[in-house]
This record gives sequence, C-alpha cells and structure tokens, in this order.
Amino acid sequence: MLLGLEQEFFVIPKEIYEKREDLKFAGRTLVGSPPPRNQQLGEHYYGRIPTIVEKVLSEVESELLQIGIPFKTRHNEVAVNQFEVACICDEAGVAIDQNMIMM
Repeated sequence: MLLGLEQEFFVIPKEIYEKREDLKFAGRTLVGSPPPRNQQLGEHYYGRIPTIVEKVLSEVESELLQIGIPFKTRHNEVAVNQFEVACICDEAGVAIDQNMIMM
C-alpha cells in the first residue's frame, strides 16, 4: 500500500511569536480570531511562496535529502502564512516514518 502524506504549517515572524504566550507554551495557537468576512484567499493559495519561506524550504529539503527523504510538493495553503510540503509516495510504513521525521 502506497501512502503520500503532507505536512502543513504556519510561518510566523519571530517578533510576533515572542509576544504569543500560547505559541511559546503550547506550541500551537490557542487564541485566534475568525477570518474576515467573505475572505476567499484565492490570491494567497495560488500566489507565489514568499522568498524567505522558499529559502527555508530549500534548506529543509536539502537536509531531508541527505537522510533519504525527498519531498515533491510545496505550495501555499488556504490561510495566510500557511504552507504545505508533501513527500513522494512510498510504502505505508516508510511514508509514516518519513512523515514523523519531517515533523
């Protein structure tokens, strides 16, 4: 059985992260706000990945390739500053191990 897993993540500027106790203590957002009304976010989803994020993803991809984990896809996700990478499909057990290492 082949499996192709994805990792979705948010990129948050360090100065904003430092002000957010929920992010520092829980490692995730606990306090948020609803999205603006009628926000479709198509321009973000189909837009270009910001240069700084592309640079970080290139470094991550290089590190992963050194340990035998190639990822095929990288793109914006629906929310602002949300991105996704996906490894190449592999046998289920291998794909799960690779996904855990990526996380």
